[in-house]
Amino acid sequence: MAKILVVDDSNLMRQLASGYLNKLGHEISEAADGQTAVDLIRSKPFDLVLLDLNLPQVSGFEICQIARKEGKSFPILITSSSQGYSPWVHQLANGFLFKPYSEAILHSKVDTLLGSEQSPQIFSTFAWNSPETFIHHLRSNIGSLPGLIDFFLTKKEDKALSERTFRLVKQAVEQAVKLLDSYSEIMRQLALEKAPAAVDSFLKEVVSRHKVSQTPHITLRWEMDTSGLNPILIDAKWMERALKEILNNAEEAMREPGGVLSLGVYADRMHSSVYISIQDQGPGISAYAQEHCFEPFFTLKKDHSGLGLSWAEKIVLAHEGVITLSSSGSAGTCVLIRLPHAQNLKMAPKAVK
Repeated sequence: MAKILVVDDSNLMRQLASGYLNKLGHEISEAADGQTAVDLIRSKPFDLVLLDLNLPQVSGFEICQIARKEGKSFPILITSSSQGYSPWVHQLANGFLFKPYSEAILHSKVDTLLGSEQSPQIFSTFAWNSPETFIHHLRSNIGSLPGLIDFFLTKKEDKALSERTFRLVKQAVEQAVKLLDSYSEIMRQLALEKAPAAVDSFLKEVVSRHKVSQTPHITLRWEMDTSGLNPILIDAKWMERALKEILNNAEEAMREPGGVLSLGVYADRMHSSVYISIQDQGPGISAYAQEHCFEPFFTLKKDHSGLGLSWAEKIVLAHEGVITLSSSGSAGTCVLIRLPHAQNLKMAPKAVK
């Protein structure tokens, strides 16, 4: 019998996980928020922690950091409803489980981790776009359905619980369909139809059509250096999508605290390039998130697909450009795009992976 801590802010998911694990004879403790989980980890010995990512008060990532920093060596099994392969398992945790999950999958994962003496590390080295990763997450979505239906059959007299169970079933099906659609779309080639554009005017037009220009407490600051600024060749539709994905993140980061969103354009004559910079004053993102932010399906946010910056990078690369992101807690996040001058590119349509 193992001592297992189940951490999840969903009462139903905690009840499901605890019920599944009780059948194996394990001793279960529960936490509905991050701070309670940290307190329990510090006060009780555990053999395994089943850990949700998106928690109130203290995030799952922070809990992993605290546990490892304080020398806790128990296996951590991350659970998430994120759309794809989660880099969270790198170094800080020992496994990843897509929510909602079935009883059989949870039992298999827990048995494997309790029988393992390995230090925290990833069990799989599959890339985000490998068939194995795709199949794993599609199976996790669909594979959760039998367990949820079985749970409903045992609790069907509880109307409120039955309704929540049906919502989870619907969520699993919708996520499976969304995963199929998202995966096929991000893998599709882009057929670009480029035309010359003045980058300063184009950026202003895109921002004027974006909600960030109407968001209360956000002030736009334009930093345009038009000296030596040559036209660029872009597919306006696709490049607007790239900029909108970046602006979406900036608007969300600054929605509550507010502040100044700096938008800049300037030329790099030495490299015959044009730079676009978007600098917010949000809380910034961790070094770990910066390392993985352009990976498709990577997200630290609840109910997000993790594809926004992936699309931005895909589109910028299709224009033979470069996109980088830097962040610090005191200065927010800055996204910098470098695009070549028009004379350095051909105008013929180009299909890009």
